[in-house]
Amino acid sequence: LDVVNYRHVPQGPGVMLISHEVNYAMDHAEGRFGLLAQRKLGRAAHLPAAVAELVRLSLEFADLLENDLRVEGALKFEAGAFEFAANDRLAAPNTDAAFAALLPQVQAAAESIYPGRGATVTRVANDPRERLALRVDSGQSLEIDDVIDAVEALEQ
Repeated sequence: LDVVNYRHVPQGPGVMLISHEVNYAMDHAEGRFGLLAQRKLGRAAHLPAAVAELVRLSLEFADLLENDLRVEGALKFEAGAFEFAANDRLAAPNTDAAFAALLPQVQAAAESIYPGRGATVTRVANDPRERLALRVDSGQSLEIDDVIDAVEALEQ
């Protein structure tokens, strides 16, 4: 476990918590505030299950941050949407073909994370040299606990 301060980097990851399986950062990329979670080791071999598991872990971490007495309710995360970025640029380059190949798997994850909510998956418009990224949006403002419960029901 390690903590690294990157707040000096413009639109960088801010402060990062480095762990064995997942890295977390208070992200300020693209001028937006959010939680960045990067999975290094995965137990799920099936991509939709791996995405759902990472969403659950991320929301559990976000819940801990929201309820920390040091922030006194000043922090609120939106659980109704997230972005997924493919870190393996060789297996998933930022191309139309890779997006088309990844879309059904991320859509399956979205449907399991946000069941019955008609979640949409769109490609994030970014520089082709950046990672392929997809935005998943339930179209609703959701509470962290509700999404965690939906994902935990899948894992049982």
